[in-house]
Amino acid sequence: MFNSKSGCVEFTLLIDGNGKPQNLTVIKSFPGSTFNKKAYEALRKWRWTASESNDQNQPVLTTIQLDFTTQKSVNHAEAYSACKI
Repeated sequence: MFNSKSGCVEFTLLIDGNGKPQNLTVIKSFPGSTFNKKAYEALRKWRWTASESNDQNQPVLTTIQLDFTTQKSVNHAEAYSACKI
């Protein structure tokens, strides 16, 4: 039997003036820290472009949740509930 898990990691972070993520902080993860490392590695690669209303490229503080799901996971229902997917 394939024993996969589903889950999520939610971060607060600062998007700097160059569109790069800074100060990533985990504020929620399920189950435990299972996906924290991979979520952090993925988010560090992301880049953003300033909106038209931010024409001075000011830093932006935001939250982002990355979800890791599969319907055949052993904790599918718990992950959907805990992560609000």
